[in-house]
Amino acid sequence: MYDFVGYLKDEMGLPVSAHKWSEAANLPLYLANAASYWLCICNRVKFVIAEMRQEASLPNLKRIAFQVSARACLPVALVAKIDPRQRKALVSQGVPFIVPGKQAFLPMLGFAANNKHDPAPLTKVLAPGAQAVFVTLVANSDLQTSDELIKATSMPPSSISRALDDLARRGLINKSKNGREVVIERIGNRNDIVKKAIEFLRNPVSRVVFARRDEHTDLLPMAGESALSQRSMLAAPRIEQRAISRRAFTNLAFDEVLPGELQDTETVLIQVWLYDPLVAGADSVDDISLALTLISKGDERVIGQLNALFKEELWH
Repeated sequence: MYDFVGYLKDEMGLPVSAHKWSEAANLPLYLANAASYWLCICNRVKFVIAEMRQEASLPNLKRIAFQVSARACLPVALVAKIDPRQRKALVSQGVPFIVPGKQAFLPMLGFAANNKHDPAPLTKVLAPGAQAVFVTLVANSDLQTSDELIKATSMPPSSISRALDDLARRGLINKSKNGREVVIERIGNRNDIVKKAIEFLRNPVSRVVFARRDEHTDLLPMAGESALSQRSMLAAPRIEQRAISRRAFTNLAFDEVLPGELQDTETVLIQVWLYDPLVAGADSVDDISLALTLISKGDERVIGQLNALFKEELWH
């Protein structure tokens, strides 16, 4: 019912192992029916987890903890939905408990911790930083840890941590702890992950600007139909399309023009992205971000080439 092992391992960093407690069969019926019981070991300390099957009053919680502890000759930690008032009372009386995602009080381990805030509700679409991490993970199957991801994206550790939490809560990845490092497991192959994530993904382009083509704009990565034409049978557009991050755009020296003011070959269309167009680490924009910039146009030619790129009808 409650993922208390994942909570203690992933969020609290405790090396906990757990398996069904065989002695639970010898408990009186009212105790056996009240909870599922697990024998846990953490840092060589053994204790029993009583995973409550339904909500219980504070007196019942204490009664179960004390009576099972007396029979097991081991500390007993309650796992349940316990409100703040009940938690305060249990702490004052030294009764161990775990409320996954909120608080753990395990005095037998010398451990007590609160989550500062409950997780914020998931947004309808991924934040730009989370999407940047997502496309990087999909484009680079060799990236297995948070440290490798930090090096690949040059994003700060706090941003990587938030992004991985978001992706894990949406069921797009699994993550576990190896010491201080987060180990990342992708759920499915590239197309499986994209199909599961597609409702959360956004077009990374925040605005477009027409500019005079020069040596500065020629250094920007190809984007849009220009990029797709390089990796498909699509003809290149008349006006070259390139991309830059919103942050870098403020430092770009360019001469903005009106559409049609110059010859097509002298003009460049600059897409201003919410994240670095090369965040995935290659010398060109990644396939997923590229597709997201193009599907809103509803051009069947373009969508056909995108689906050929992914070898499946993912985009429509």
